[in-house]
Amino acid sequence: MSTLSKVFTTDVGTKIILDTGQDLSTVSAKSIKAKNPVTGIWETLTATVVETTKLQHDKTASTLNVAGNWRLSAYVEFSADKYHGDPVILTVFEIS
Repeated sequence: MSTLSKVFTTDVGTKIILDTGQDLSTVSAKSIKAKNPVTGIWETLTATVVETTKLQHDKTASTLNVAGNWRLSAYVEFSADKYHGDPVILTVFEIS
């Protein structure tokens, strides 16, 4: 997850990191799935592989821009195999 203590709706550039514990050097597709706490819709966040086992999303103005508890899950594909990681909760705060 983020190294900051809190993530805010208006943050830009905050790094959201999920560690899969698996070598991702040969993945053919990768993303972080994020469930919007208001709409309940799963959104797909772009991700890059960092440190071989981790997926990283750099937050933009249009991602994770709703306050609440977001459910995040790593998603990777290896040729014909597709995997979802264990879900984690990220609380995103509104600036007051």
